[in-house]
Amino acid sequence: MSKNIPTEYVRLLRQFVTLCDGQPETLEAPELGFFREWLAKLGATVPKDRSRHTSETKSEEKETLSDDNETPFESKIHEETAKVESDPESELELDMTGVIEGEKDESQPMGDPNIEVTDAMSEQADAKRGEAQAKVSEGAFEEAISLFTQAIENNPQLAILYAKRAQCYIKLQKPNAAIRDCNRALELNENSQQALKWRGKAHRMLGDWDEAYKDFCKAQLSDFDEDVQTWCKEVQANAKKVAEHKRKYERLREVKEMDAKRERVRKAQEAYAKAQQEENERRAREQHTRSAGGQQFPGFPGGMGGMGGMGGMGGMGGMGGMSGADLGGLGAVMNDPEI
Repeated sequence: MSKNIPTEYVRLLRQFVTLCDGQPETLEAPELGFFREWLAKLGATVPKDRSRHTSETKSEEKETLSDDNETPFESKIHEETAKVESDPESELELDMTGVIEGEKDESQPMGDPNIEVTDAMSEQADAKRGEAQAKVSEGAFEEAISLFTQAIENNPQLAILYAKRAQCYIKLQKPNAAIRDCNRALELNENSQQALKWRGKAHRMLGDWDEAYKDFCKAQLSDFDEDVQTWCKEVQANAKKVAEHKRKYERLREVKEMDAKRERVRKAQEAYAKAQQEENERRAREQHTRSAGGQQFPGFPGGMGGMGGMGGMGGMGGMGGMSGADLGGLGAVMNDPEI
């Protein structure tokens, strides 16, 4: 009966139950197989992967709690971040007049940048350039492109040839080819006004407002061009909206990164605290195991009472009292089916 259960046994059992309640994975220890079998005999069921389930539940609770504790400002920031990421131009109202889809043509011949240009080649390039300019005046842009290409092949170091061919590509509604030519021209001469002009025009045709605005502004620094001035004013409003939108997106992205960093720190701190707790509990169990191994019968500090009479055989009569002592009631405890 319960009155015969030693207090020490009850205390140890209570500690074990507390441990299992806090760390369900303890029940999965191999050395507790006999205990799981005994629980099964009683009709109890020990779920698999209880530790993972508990961890996931706690994690979900913390995430819910974190969301509930958000300030109105933080909640608004998160909503705006999600909105901007789902549709980068969701808040922009842009004038898309004149915007086209870029062509899919293959790259045009760009000439050999390592070729050694002779005087004869330079003269030939100038001649082809003159013929190409005549075709541009006639509106024969395909023929002009062919002639500019021949000029480029003779003198691939002349930036103006690429810029002029880019102008022809613009006339033929081929902004991507024009951008390639202008990029090459700017590699040769970073201040090429013609290259900046026509690349800006190509970006404007593609709806790349901020890039177009940058090129037009830079083109006006070197030389006045009425077309460039007009185009710059056309794209300025859209470019301003895009720039403001990008700044807003950048701010929201920084806030999101800070939130993610704080979350990583929080998880790292939790993991460290959990590992520390597990280490402390492990040490406590080891200490308890060593303490329990130091005595044969925990709960019976007096040991085998009555054996002191062994010093003289006359005391053997006291041995009969051993059955009366009944090891402090241990026999009754072990034989009681209710325990």
